[in-house]
Amino acid sequence: GMVGFRGVRVTQEADKWGAEIKREGRQIRLGIFDSQAAAAKAYDKAAILFQGDRAKLNFPEMQEEYLQEIADEQAAQDAADLAAAQAEADAVTAASLPKVEPEPPKPPAAGAAGGGKG
Repeated sequence: GMVGFRGVRVTQEADKWGAEIKREGRQIRLGIFDSQAAAAKAYDKAAILFQGDRAKLNFPEMQEEYLQEIADEQAAQDAADLAAAQAEADAVTAASLPKVEPEPPKPPAAGAAGGGKG
């Protein structure tokens, strides 16, 4: 169905809106949203990511806000990636260490029990 917003379509569920964007001839689904505006904003952010300054936005006046949100999300993603990479590196390091078998306890040496008289 044609909707007033770029990249927004009506979903099978009457009260939901889908957002999608074309990239290199392929349709990329951006998600399902409760409002037309939310779907339109999702499209706008994807358009900025894919098309940069050439992006045609539903809400051009919100471009600064979108850029800030994208930067924040990117920073959060970078932090998450860094944490994941660090955890992976730790796991690899742990896996590469030689396995040390715990030694079975030795039976006490004869004569050691009483302390001995030296």
